[in-house]
Amino acid sequence: MNESATFTNDDRRFVYNVARRIVRDEDAAADVTQDAMLLAFRFRDRYRGDARYHTWLYRIAATAAITHLRRCRRRRLDRTVGLAAVAEVREPAATPEEHLAVAEVAERTWIELAALDVRYADVLRLRFVDELSEVEVARALGLSLPTVKIRTHRGRHALRAAMA
Repeated sequence: MNESATFTNDDRRFVYNVARRIVRDEDAAADVTQDAMLLAFRFRDRYRGDARYHTWLYRIAATAAITHLRRCRRRRLDRTVGLAAVAEVREPAATPEEHLAVAEVAERTWIELAALDVRYADVLRLRFVDELSEVEVARALGLSLPTVKIRTHRGRHALRAAMA
């Protein structure tokens, strides 16, 4: 594909249909289509012609859709676990009942966090309570970055299961 290559409406429709089948939401599919088309444009020089053009475009669209689903799942998991409430209540609750509810969630989260395997609990505390980046957590614990990512993932799932 040459430098001045542009995408047709058929290409956009094809990418949208792929995204729509994977994310199962029209608005999200439109966002994924935009991301996928930008990726395809950015990496257009990598299309070697070994496979059909639509196979290449399909792979980009599917990858963008799966990435979107993972991002959404990660956000949903972060909200479910509620580790921000454990660190501190950043904004005062509007009512005493809301304040009590936040305090109860924080207390329960601390209890469940203390019951977790120490490998996961340490990573979660540093990552979400102390708000360190994954790189900073890796340095602080003397671990590799992939190990921190794996322990964060497993720890959040274990904590979520314990809280359920």
